Amino acid sequence: MFPYCDFSGVDFLEADFYFSSFGESWGFYYCRFYQLAEFSRSLFRGRFSFSSSVFGSTASFHRASFEKTVSFGEVIFKDNVTFNGAYFSQNADFAGETFHRIPDFSSVGLPDTLDFRNVKFDFPQGYYLNGEKLNFSRSRLRAPTQQKCAILISGTDVGQLLLPYDRFQLVLDSKATYEEIVSTYETIISNCKNAGLLESVEGWDIEYRKLQMRHDHDWVGPAINWFNGWWWNFGYDRGLILWRWLPCFFCCFLLINYLFIPTLWNKMYQDPELGIVFRKNKTKEPIRPPVKHGLQRFLFTVFYTAVIYFGFKLRHESVNYKHGILMAYLYFMYGVGTIHMAFAFSYILSAY
Repeated sequence: MFPYCDFSGVDFLEADFYFSSFGESWGFYYCRFYQLAEFSRSLFRGRFSFSSSVFGSTASFHRASFEKTVSFGEVIFKDNVTFNGAYFSQNADFAGETFHRIPDFSSVGLPDTLDFRNVKFDFPQGYYLNGEKLNFSRSRLRAPTQQKCAILISGTDVGQLLLPYDRFQLVLDSKATYEEIVSTYETIISNCKNAGLLESVEGWDIEYRKLQMRHDHDWVGPAINWFNGWWWNFGYDRGLILWRWLPCFFCCFLLINYLFIPTLWNKMYQDPELGIVFRKNKTKEPIRPPVKHGLQRFLFTVFYTAVIYFGFKLRHESVNYKHGILMAYLYFMYGVGTIHMAFAFSYILSAY
């Protein structure tokens, strides 16, 4: 164990700290590692820093554990580096980092904050990427109760990052322009789409749309966002319109109509052909709604509501335009139903 140590400015031909334990160390400032730098399975108990060091060959932090803040700021990795299975407890600073190879962050335990500002990807000539990204898709939160990892990415080429939505929260520079923010989101969404991370595509896209709506519609934006989420989850769950909101609205109108059916019939709208089953004789005289509460009144109200809500032969010439409130109520019911039917047909057609 190294309780208190300062390796500032030390040149290492080869550094083997496999399975080492570091206490309240000062760190490896301005060090140069010429060959293998091995820190696999090491435990860093205190605040630690590798700031401004240069790793000339392979560096391994496989399953290393950082219990407090760690800094790799301004570090240069000239060859492969792996943080596979590493555990970050608090904040991890990689600001100003330079990678000459795509680093391995698979199965990494994410910190509360990951500073990836101004990270450079300086690949040597002839280095074949084959579309490879700095992939966080197999990263993990330290505990189910942990909030998303806040990642700062201003000044970094986000085209090299693959960020799953359920584990990351973007923190952008307050000075970033709207166009820069838009470009960042579009690139992240494109990366997730190409990698087949469809849930992340949905999450980032919804967040992106909310941002656009707030920008384009100012104070009305949050209200529009609320409605889009409530109505159909920004188009990602269109079935909500059919399986939740259509019956919900219909039942609400049905309840209102059941309570006030005599008034609605006499003062709002009379359908001359409504429900032949309710005719007591074979005449073509318009029927009258049952007044008493019960099954007959309920069934009549169902037909009455359906005729208006679903637009089944709604006769506009039979509308009583003298009562403005009732007329507005009728066309509101008719409009909501028409919208639902339009989405229903669209939803059915899109399935084929």
